[in-house]
This record gives sequence, structure tokens and C-alpha cells, in this order.
Amino acid sequence: MSKQANVPVEMVQGRFEDFHKGESVYVSPDEVVTTADMKHYLSTDHLASGYATDYHCARVDIEEAGVKIDMSACEEYKKNNALKPLSETKPPADVLPVLELTADRPWWR
Repeated sequence: MSKQANVPVEMVQGRFEDFHKGESVYVSPDEVVTTADMKHYLSTDHLASGYATDYHCARVDIEEAGVKIDMSACEEYKKNNALKPLSETKPPADVLPVLELTADRPWWR
């Protein structure tokens, strides 16, 4: 996967809903929400970036049915905190379903 995201120059950083299908952006791992039934969602109530940084290290590929997230470049503690499941199985408001999550082995396995 390329480190360069496929976003217009004027959209280097913005709210997640400013980005569109077919684009790739970077988010903080904290924006990944895991429910008690181990389903993953992406919170859209945050800023996304067109470039990978220490803070925005999770790559998000935006697709028709949801998003694919690659957290393999993120530090282990950030992945572990992000993938810690909530107590509820119902996802919070303002989230998108995650179609595929790529990360090194989470702490619960």
C-alpha cells in the first residue's frame, strides 16, 4: 500500500464526511469503535488527514458499503486501545461499518 493518500490537495485535512468513495485518508486509531460482539466501526465525528502521521496512522479506504481500515503501521498500544471492545453490541451514532480491519494481533487473542 502506498503511503500517499488519494485525496485532492484542498482536502488534506477535514471532517471525515468531506471525503468521498474511492479516496483513502488517515485517521487516529481511537476513531475505530469495537462493540462487545467484536464488530468494528469507524467514527465519523472526527478529523481525517490526507497524510500518515504519528497521530493519523490508520489508513482508511472508503468504499460503497463501508470502509477498510489498515492499522498495521500504528504503534501497538494505539491499536490495543482502539480495539478494546465496548460493553454494548449496538454501535454508537455517527459510525460507518468496517468491512475489513488489518492490524497486528489484537490484545484479546
